[in-house]
Amino acid sequence: MEGACALEAQGFRYVATSVNITGGGVIPAGVTAEASLSVRADDIVATLPADVGNDVRLMVHTTPVVEDESAFGGMSMRDDGGFECTSGWSVRNVSSDRFGVSTAGHCAGINEIVHPGDGVHGWTFQAQHRGVWGDVQWGSTAQPEPDDFYSDADTIRDVTAIEARSNISVNESVCVYGRSSDDRDCSLEVQDVSQSCTNSGVTNNRLVLMNGDTQVPGDSGGGWSLGTKAYGSHKGQCKPDFPNRETFSVAALYDEALGVRVTCGC
Repeated sequence: MEGACALEAQGFRYVATSVNITGGGVIPAGVTAEASLSVRADDIVATLPADVGNDVRLMVHTTPVVEDESAFGGMSMRDDGGFECTSGWSVRNVSSDRFGVSTAGHCAGINEIVHPGDGVHGWTFQAQHRGVWGDVQWGSTAQPEPDDFYSDADTIRDVTAIEARSNISVNESVCVYGRSSDDRDCSLEVQDVSQSCTNSGVTNNRLVLMNGDTQVPGDSGGGWSLGTKAYGSHKGQCKPDFPNRETFSVAALYDEALGVRVTCGC
């Protein structure tokens, strides 16, 4: 349809239009807001060709208006069909405005993400950071990447906020979900807000250290959250004392690490 093509030409990736046969020629249309484009419906319609814009009644949404399938946090991440890690959060690249999904930086060779009920999608590596800002990487998919996450195997939540690193405090309870353990665990509390861990010569700094060990291999990359607030993504065990302690990379530091930010309805 001409209206859809005109909206796509402006840079909108998610567009829904219909023919309203009882509406006197009015064309109902919806688009998902893009960070680099106007979010005012009147401004968008004003840039459309006159023979189209005069009839369009546009709504601008903050979530995808078209979702055939999607990819986001709390899903299985695979390497050529072999389960390896868990996805953390939907993210947006600050400079390119490209969307994607995160996982742990040490998860090597990831090229697939599995949406329960929808099947396997391709996941294309974009960038990795294993260093002063934590242990995280991100990749893109051919699907919409909404600001959703699996808080457990059956519950999908919208991300409504990203916890600032300065607000993460000792003795605070935070929850984690990984696809391997397949359990949302909220039993641990923050022990240290700036932990350093070195594994095989690779040092990760500014990790949050928890006061116990509850996760298993394959949970790496999974989201740490409280309610609908994103705190970080699972790194793994670190043992400054006995016994083992879980650690996570801070979501608010993804920008410094990779130039991406967790997408949310903030």
